[in-house]
Amino acid sequence: MGHAFIRKVHVLYQRVLRKYPGNVGLWLDFATFCFSHGNARLLSEVTSQGLRLNPSCAGLWCFAANWEYKHKGDISAARHLLLRGLRNCAQSKVLWQVYFRLELKVAADVRARNEALGLPAVVLMKNASTTLHSGG
Repeated sequence: MGHAFIRKVHVLYQRVLRKYPGNVGLWLDFATFCFSHGNARLLSEVTSQGLRLNPSCAGLWCFAANWEYKHKGDISAARHLLLRGLRNCAQSKVLWQVYFRLELKVAADVRARNEALGLPAVVLMKNASTTLHSGG
C-alpha cells in the first residue's frame, strides 16, 4: 500500500475516534492497523490515548501491555501498564490472568537465562533465615 493511502486511513480513524471515543473496538482496530503497517510511534500514541479515554477497558490494557513486552521487550512497562489497569478495573478476571501469565513468563525467562549461564536455579540466602529469627 502506498504512503498516501495509509495516511488517509489514519486520518479516517482519527476522525471517527474523535466522534466515537468510547468505541473500544475502533481503538483496537486502529492500533492493529498501526502495528500491521509498522508505525510504532503512532501505535504508542493510539494506545495511550485510548487508555486515557477508556480506562475501564481491560482489553486495551492487555493490548498495551502485550505490545510493550512482546514487541518492545520492556517488562517493567508491561508490568506497570497491567498494574494501572488492575487499579482501574480490579474486578477484571482477564487482566488478573494476563498479569499472572506475564509474571510466569518472566520467571520462566529468568530461569532459562540462569540455566544458559550455568547459574544455580535457586539461590538460597544463608543470612535470610538468621535475620528473620534474630529479629533484625
